[in-house]
Amino acid sequence: MNQFTWWMASQVARLLEPRRADALLGDLCESGANGFEALSTVAGVVGRVWLPAGTALLAYAAAGWALGRVAAAYVRITTIYAWLYVDQRTWGHIASDAARHELMTHVFRFCVGGLGIAIAAGLVGFAAGRSQQRWGRNALAVWLICSALSLAVGLRAVSSVNAAAFAQAPYRFGLPALVLLWLVVIAAMTWDHSRKSFSASS
Repeated sequence: MNQFTWWMASQVARLLEPRRADALLGDLCESGANGFEALSTVAGVVGRVWLPAGTALLAYAAAGWALGRVAAAYVRITTIYAWLYVDQRTWGHIASDAARHELMTHVFRFCVGGLGIAIAAGLVGFAAGRSQQRWGRNALAVWLICSALSLAVGLRAVSSVNAAAFAQAPYRFGLPALVLLWLVVIAAMTWDHSRKSFSASS
C-alpha cells in the first residue's frame, strides 16, 4: 500500500514543473515520509499551484469566447458588403458622392475592425508569453479553442439578410477560416516574441 501511494504521489507531482516536482519528491524521500504523507503533501502543493492557474485559464477562456463573438460579427458584416460589391457587381451605383462615401466608410470599418481584432489577439499572446512557458502554452491553447468555438457558434444563426451570401463556400467557410488564421498568427507571433524577451530579461 505504501508503494502504491508513493506511486500516486509521483503521478500527481507530474502536474508541477519537472524541477519543482523532483525537488518536492526528493525532500519527501529524505524526510522519511510515508506514502500517505507524500500524497497529501504533493496534492496540497499542486492545489496551491493550480488554483491561480485555473483562474487564469478561465479568464483566457472568457477572453477567447468574447473575441470569437466579435470576430463572428466582423465576418458577418464583411460578408454582406463583400457579397454586394463583388458578387452582385453593384459598382455602378457608386457614381454618386453619397455612394462612394458609403463604400469608403465600409472599407474604413473593415480595416479598423481587422486591426482591433489583431490588437486583441496580440495582447493575449503577449500576456501568455509573460507566464511560465508551460502555462502560457496551455492558456494560449484554451484561448484559441474558445475563440474558434465562439466564432462557429456566432456564425450558426444566419439571418435572411445574409443567407444568400453565406450559401457560398468562400463566405461560409473561407472568410471565417482566414479570420481565425489571422488570430492564430498574431497571437503566436506576439507570444513567441514576449516569451523570448521575458526569458532574456529574467
